Amino acid sequence: TNANITHLYALIKRSDKTTGLKRLLDVHADFNGIIFTRTKREAQQLAGDLADAGYPAEALHGDMSQDQRETVMKRFKNGALSMLVATDVAARGIDVNDLTHVIHYHLPDDAEYYTHRSGRTARAGKMGISLALAEHADIGKLRRLEKMLKINFERFMVPTLHEVISYQVEHLTDKMLSTEASSLSNDIIGPNLNKLKDITKEELFARWISFEMMRLERDPREDVNASERQRSDRNEYSDYGGGRDGRRDNRRSDRGGDRGGDRGNERRGGRPSGRPSGDFMRFVVELGRNDNVNKGELIRKICEQAGLTNADLGSIQIRRDDTLVDVSAAVARGNKHLNGLRIRSKILKTYKGD
Repeated sequence: TNANITHLYALIKRSDKTTGLKRLLDVHADFNGIIFTRTKREAQQLAGDLADAGYPAEALHGDMSQDQRETVMKRFKNGALSMLVATDVAARGIDVNDLTHVIHYHLPDDAEYYTHRSGRTARAGKMGISLALAEHADIGKLRRLEKMLKINFERFMVPTLHEVISYQVEHLTDKMLSTEASSLSNDIIGPNLNKLKDITKEELFARWISFEMMRLERDPREDVNASERQRSDRNEYSDYGGGRDGRRDNRRSDRGGDRGGDRGNERRGGRPSGRPSGDFMRFVVELGRNDNVNKGELIRKICEQAGLTNADLGSIQIRRDDTLVDVSAAVARGNKHLNGLRIRSKILKTYKGD
C-alpha cells in the first residue's frame, strides 16, 4: 500500500450521505478527486445533485458513449471539473496524477477494488486522502480491510454547519482580498458609493457575506455525524432510492412509508393531501423522491427564475415521481415566468389533478 495515502472514514446515516459529502466539499476548496458509487444510476443522480447545487461535478459510467467519456475527462483534466462521480468499471484507465481525494460513497465489497480506488490519489510522491462514507453496518468491513491491506482507518468528523459557514466566510474574504479592483469609471461607482455612505464597514461586510451565502443550498441541521453507539436502521433508504442491494422496496414506497422522502407529504395511495390550503395555486413538476430532489433546490430554482420569495410559496409535497408546489394565488396570477420554468430540464406547470 502507498504510505502517502491517509485512510479515513466518516460515520454517517445512509440518508445523510449526500449532505455529509457536500459539507466535506464545502471545506476543501482545493478538492480534485473521484467519488465512487456502486451503480451507474447512483453516479448519474449524485453527479446531477452536486451540479444542481453548484459543485463542478459530472458523472462517468458505462452507459456513456466514448465521445461523452472523452469530453468529461478532457474537462476534468483541464480543470473545468474538479469532481468525477464514477463507477469502478468506468474509472478504469483514468490516468490523472494530481488527485487530492478519493471518496467512497459506498465501500466496495472487494479489498482489491478499494486498493484500485485509493491508488488513484497520492501519485508521483504526493499526499492523498481516501475517505469512506460509512454506515454502522460497514464497520466490520472497515476492520476487515484494515487486516487484509495492513492499513489504519481514522475517523473523520463531518464538518458541522457552523464549521462550514466559518470556513466559507474566511474563504470568501480571502478571495475578495486577492481580487483586483475593477477599473469602472467614477460615474458608475460614484452614485452607488453614495448609497453606502451611512452603512458601517461591519454592516457592509455582514450584508455582503449574507448575500453571497444566500446562493448556497444547505441542510439546516448543525451536525449529521452518526453516534458511535447508534445502530444501523435496516429500513433506511439510500439518498438515491436504494436499499441494501441498491433497489427500492416498492411495497413500502407505495404505502407512503418510504423513509427517503418527507413524511406527511403524501397520503396512502400516493394522492396529494387535498386542495391547497389558503389562497394558493398549485403547480406540479415531474421530479420526486426517485430523482433525489429536495425542497431547498426547488425553492431556490423557483424563486430565482420567477422572481419570488420564500413567503410567496406554500406547501411543497415531494412525492415519489413528482412534486406539488403551492404558490400564493395573488402572486401566481400576475407572474408570467411560473408556468413553464424549468428545473433540471423538467417543466413546472399548473396542476390539474391526478
